[in-house]
Amino acid sequence: MACSPNQKRGLISKAATNTGLTCQIPDDQESGKVSASAIYGADNRLDWWESPGQTTQYWAKATLALVSSSSLVREGRSYRLYGPTYKNLVGLCPGQAFSDQPSVGFCSGFLVSEDLIVTAGHCIQSEYDCRDTRFVFDFAKTKEDQKEYRVDENSIYHCKEIVAHETGSNDFAVIRLDRKVEDRTPLNVRRSGALGIGEQVMLIGHPMGLPSKIADGGFVQSSGQKIVASVDAFSANSGSALFNSQTGLVEGLLVSGEADFQFHNGCRIEAKCGDNCEGEVVTPISKILPFIPEVSYQNPVCE
Repeated sequence: MACSPNQKRGLISKAATNTGLTCQIPDDQESGKVSASAIYGADNRLDWWESPGQTTQYWAKATLALVSSSSLVREGRSYRLYGPTYKNLVGLCPGQAFSDQPSVGFCSGFLVSEDLIVTAGHCIQSEYDCRDTRFVFDFAKTKEDQKEYRVDENSIYHCKEIVAHETGSNDFAVIRLDRKVEDRTPLNVRRSGALGIGEQVMLIGHPMGLPSKIADGGFVQSSGQKIVASVDAFSANSGSALFNSQTGLVEGLLVSGEADFQFHNGCRIEAKCGDNCEGEVVTPISKILPFIPEVSYQNPVCE
């Protein structure tokens, strides 16, 4: 089995996450080298426990992981999320961040109305894919010493229907859930104007299928039919919400980008980005506006 490191950022092999088998990530097939990386400058990825307040209590709580149904094990009124550790999945070298956390999800997504979520179109290819997928909120590390990952049964949703779906130049899917989401506020999205070059942005999603990560400190490199930004992103970040760091509005969803790893002494390290990186590619939220309600949500009061 193989996980593509650069063409489509997402879809870690479901077989890999379900069985604990190592996912073999190949080098670039033309050059024999892994292209420039997924970490831009300093590594800005944070777990929820490291970023309290508005970020985790509102924005991050409205994001989710796409998980295969076979990766969830019921334990009473909650589910344990089952998957290989990050280090075992890709053969990480010692000392890499988050290496002991479980890799469970295969893509990311976010809530835009009481029963609609958005993800990348290449994450959900068919009605069958949609029915087999569980849309899981609250898969996150909320305490520094947390070792196990469980979510309440009320945080897990099924697919009712695919409302809209495109791949290629416009890569997105809008999914209607099996019931309304009543315990968190949908995200507000940009509905007019355009994102400017140089504006600061933040990505929230599930890189490598890990518990949710908040990656602030990115910047917009280009904006138009596609947005390109220097946000720290990996495979399975596909569908992650890109936020404007100043306004909190969703500007788009991540769909592809740079390669993730480099070989080093027989194992893999997360690649670091130099000046030659092209950036991470984002589908603008404007492409999705016709399919989601034109509603403005009141930001919740956070502790």
